[in-house]
Amino acid sequence: MTYKSKVLAECSMSIALAAVLSFIPLFKFPSGGSVTLACTAPLIIFSFKRGFKWGAISGFIYSLFQLLSGFHFPPSKTIFSFICVIFLDYVFSYSCIGLCSSARLYFKNKYFQIALAVTIPFIVRLICSTVSGVIVWKDYFPQDVPVVVYSFIYNFSYLFPEFLITALVCFFVIKHLYKNNLY
Repeated sequence: MTYKSKVLAECSMSIALAAVLSFIPLFKFPSGGSVTLACTAPLIIFSFKRGFKWGAISGFIYSLFQLLSGFHFPPSKTIFSFICVIFLDYVFSYSCIGLCSSARLYFKNKYFQIALAVTIPFIVRLICSTVSGVIVWKDYFPQDVPVVVYSFIYNFSYLFPEFLITALVCFFVIKHLYKNNLY
């Protein structure tokens, strides 16, 4: 098996496992977003191992899966709203998983690498989802709360628990891979 075939097989398996885990929600929010059983963990582990290019590719393909399986229509039916939702809530939010590989480039401490590898995609996802909320979903927000604050709180309330679960899974899996020289 060539290197590229092996990487493509790992990529496919990480996307498939992420897709299966995404169907195990622990809690779903009414306007989109859910806490799952660490659905992005396989993609983060794959990206951490294979680098930015492959991580971004797997994240992009996973974003298409998420888009097709759970698209939330924006309240405003304009083309701009649809484009914002597609790119901010799906494509950019999941393609940024490739960024987690940068943790290995700049830091030597393995535990710090793992923590940063999980944190980077979730911060970018929180930013993308907050901006999407401000631009597109603001019609659903209460009038007495600033739009940015409400969007941040709403998105943080499901992304933070997802982050904690994913961080624990990634930490134990990557630590095991390091211990057995599989990384």
